Amino acid sequence: MPKTTIHKSIHTLAPDWVFNGGKSFGIVDRENDASLLPWHDHAFMEIYLIYHGRASQKTLRSKEIIKQGDILFFNIDEPHSVIPEKDFSYFVLALTPACIGSITEYISNADFMRQSTIARFLGGKSGGYGKISLPPKTAALAASICRTMHGELTSPSHGGEGIVSLSLYTLFAHIARTLDADGSVKQKPIDERIVRLMEYIQAHPDGDLSAETLSAMTSLNKSYLSRLFTQTTRYTVSEYIAEVRIERACRLLKSTDLPVYRIAERCGYNDLSFFHEKFRAFNGKTPAEYRKKYRST
Repeated sequence: MPKTTIHKSIHTLAPDWVFNGGKSFGIVDRENDASLLPWHDHAFMEIYLIYHGRASQKTLRSKEIIKQGDILFFNIDEPHSVIPEKDFSYFVLALTPACIGSITEYISNADFMRQSTIARFLGGKSGGYGKISLPPKTAALAASICRTMHGELTSPSHGGEGIVSLSLYTLFAHIARTLDADGSVKQKPIDERIVRLMEYIQAHPDGDLSAETLSAMTSLNKSYLSRLFTQTTRYTVSEYIAEVRIERACRLLKSTDLPVYRIAERCGYNDLSFFHEKFRAFNGKTPAEYRKKYRST
């Protein structure tokens, strides 16, 4: 399958195309790709390896800057979005549950990896998302391994599947070594009050989410709540509410036939023009364009 077709397949959320020939693993090289990735999720695990440039990465837990040498793990059904800067380059690894199971078995049988924190990223215990920052030499080696796997999958030849399998195990071994050496997992525990607040916002995107309501719900004054929320998630409260509402709109556009004005209402927008403006600002597309693209498969 040509590289461009595989690229399009992951972007349009079509696992039957991503995993060419029934394979349980796929990889894409997004070299110098500054295109915005709107809110989306997958029925498979995604791993990003950043090998050049920077981008803003958003999940429903937090937002942060990602850069060369970072590896990101997105578990199944974890919504995320990427806003690249110029000349942003990264590999996207897509793993089905079957592939994850094979890697987990490999880890359990390898003495030095059995106790490694790498297993938490594959078992869904990282809250859906996790980031590891590799040292420069390891990052360069990881990128080289990904290029090998990409080459074998895009230009298949005798022995290619074995090379890909061994390369994938080798990649995880290097990641585990990095974790055990310096514990470079970029994830902090989240204040339970903030967790409950985020869950409430996600469950009630069309509800009363005023500062007064949220302050009363958490028993925190508005000023302190605002500071704590931003320190924890890097979102302001108002930014987070907007992200949740737009992510919900994306999900409804993909999964239902509801008219756009009904989706806007369900996501807390009573002004349809304002909803269109916000949606386009976040996703680079109108709601109708987004629905057409992501329901075209």
